[in-house]
Amino acid sequence: MAARKIDPRALGETELIEAVLARCEFGWRELLRRYRALALSCIHKVLSRYRSTGIDADELYAEFCLRLMEGNLRRLRLYDPERGAKLGTWLGMIAAHTAHDVLRKAVRRPQPLPVEAIDNECCLRPTSFDELEAKQEQEKFFALLSRSSDRDRDFVELYYQRGLPPDEVARAMKISVQTVYTKTNKLRARLMELAAVV
Repeated sequence: MAARKIDPRALGETELIEAVLARCEFGWRELLRRYRALALSCIHKVLSRYRSTGIDADELYAEFCLRLMEGNLRRLRLYDPERGAKLGTWLGMIAAHTAHDVLRKAVRRPQPLPVEAIDNECCLRPTSFDELEAKQEQEKFFALLSRSSDRDRDFVELYYQRGLPPDEVARAMKISVQTVYTKTNKLRARLMELAAVV
């Protein structure tokens, strides 16, 4: 009896994830075909918030694919449809967090100046006004943060000020990596609400 030919396009989300976790090549190809545009859309949204880093969307998409494969497909194994999120939402979140992680590291790394910019380097130094504005923004942020819980302040110190990767923050705070990502979104929303009140 001939084996039944599987049409990957007909697979539901659960069946698709099962095929990918079973290392079926058609499963991986279908996952990327189905969700590539969504992942790139999330990456472009994040990329638009950063100044030029020399990193483009295709590089971030490649990093996203590598992250999906890391740790024996650990991130895909963590997906749980019972929690109510669609697979696309889960993958979009991973794509966005991947882009943030890569771009944050790139921003921290000093970029060499091109030769033609060296003569104008003095013009690139911050003025007294720039320094004052940055100080005021920092004071506003810490005033808003002072209204948050101790745990949120600890989280901000580890994730934003010390720049620890999500898995180290999770270990330090004894929470899951998924909770780290959820907490960044909730904290960002909370700070935006507080900023609107101030």
